Amino acid sequence: SGDAANDIIFNDGDESGNEVLRLDGSARSVVYSTATKTIFTPSSVTNFTGDDANATIPITATYVKIDGNGSARTGMRFAGGGTAGQFLIVENAGGENVTFHGTSGTALITTNSDNDTFMPGAICSFVSNGAIWYLIGGDLQAG
Repeated sequence: SGDAANDIIFNDGDESGNEVLRLDGSARSVVYSTATKTIFTPSSVTNFTGDDANATIPITATYVKIDGNGSARTGMRFAGGGTAGQFLIVENAGGENVTFHGTSGTALITTNSDNDTFMPGAICSFVSNGAIWYLIGGDLQAG
């Protein structure tokens, strides 16, 4: 289906490596899915200790929780560009807004000031192309 070179494929993560989801890169839609249930256990909360590099989203778990730790934070960024096809769920478990850095190359996300802020309680999902993260679900607000 579609242009396989641009597809993003999610495998089940066990020895079988079965495909559970395919995003068609040319059609920009979900074209394949199975009834397999995958559960991602949330990480412990990462409390930001300040702005910029002190507001870094870890990418080592599939589901991470972040918290501004009592203050709204700016300059947030991902800890790295990830691996092509890597899926990441991020939850703002705190009570404060957290805003991505204004430069996508620093934040490692394709965003702009119209949609760069996690509101308290927001959950967003991202996928990496190996260099930068793409928002594929959830709602970021204007910062």
